[in-house]
Amino acid sequence: MTRHKISQEMTDVQLRQWFEHFGPPPLDDTIRFNFQRLMQEIAPRQIRHRRSWGWSVAIAGILIGLIGGGAWLTKRPAPPSPAQNHLVSPLFNPVVNQTLQWLHQHTRLSLSAPTWLPPVSSGASDLSGMAKIYHVAGVSGVNGWQITLYPTNTTYGVNSPKILKSGAHPWLSWLQLQIGPSEIAATTSTPLERLQTLESSNASIGPNGPQITSQTSRAVVLGSGVSGTLYTTVNTVLWHEGAWTFLVLGNNGHQNVQMAKMAVRTLRNVFLPQEPGLAVIAGNRSQAEFTHNIVALDWFQGSNLIKIDGYSLSMDSVFHVAASWAPYTLSH
Repeated sequence: MTRHKISQEMTDVQLRQWFEHFGPPPLDDTIRFNFQRLMQEIAPRQIRHRRSWGWSVAIAGILIGLIGGGAWLTKRPAPPSPAQNHLVSPLFNPVVNQTLQWLHQHTRLSLSAPTWLPPVSSGASDLSGMAKIYHVAGVSGVNGWQITLYPTNTTYGVNSPKILKSGAHPWLSWLQLQIGPSEIAATTSTPLERLQTLESSNASIGPNGPQITSQTSRAVVLGSGVSGTLYTTVNTVLWHEGAWTFLVLGNNGHQNVQMAKMAVRTLRNVFLPQEPGLAVIAGNRSQAEFTHNIVALDWFQGSNLIKIDGYSLSMDSVFHVAASWAPYTLSH
């Protein structure tokens, strides 16, 4: 049997030239490589006929290696950019990571974020983030930061003017504020004081926040052994689970009770942070339309107060976001 031999000098240079001219062979191993075309194109004068199996095996090994590395010949990976070299937490969504990095460069306050986000379903394919810092030296409650995510058709840089110019509406936001030592002591004194502190920070739903002013009320059964109170004058449902207080607001008491029952069912499988917190839920459409917010959560986290605004996200999604909360730390 006659075998083709290629000199050693051409195996590196001329084979690569041939591939650069004609492109790499298919990566499909069911397609045979065209040995004859290779011989005719790059080495017609250097091909010699010998009855030698050694060079045939060598050539086959070279070609198999080139075929296996076809993707490398087609497109070599680009060198990592400086941003890629910066270590980030693998827990968070890339846009959340990007926004947290911006905050990390502009404040020394502790950072935290959800490790789970619901799919973007508002007609956009990506998310973009904006970040703010609130800082007044020596004033508690004004030292903090906020992240707001927007659904966009492409991911813009943090705080890019293009985000607002795109016409996107806020999709999810969270705020962290420091609590002064005296306030921390007050919020841990009694459940009522804790609730009042949380209420004062959670005014995202309803014209005046979730204040309970009605004296007319009746007990309601919400399921799973949970009972609540319906304040009939203001159509507000209130109940407690663990360290959390839940309020459903709206102008229809019956609908609010049904929404409260849905929340209780959801909480059987979703575990909110263990610290004291307040969840305020819009029980009907008119209540949500007032501020375009369906669910707002806030809770104590050490010396900080965390608040989530869910905007048009479902109650189930906002509860899952809060349940996935984690501190943000960079590895060095």
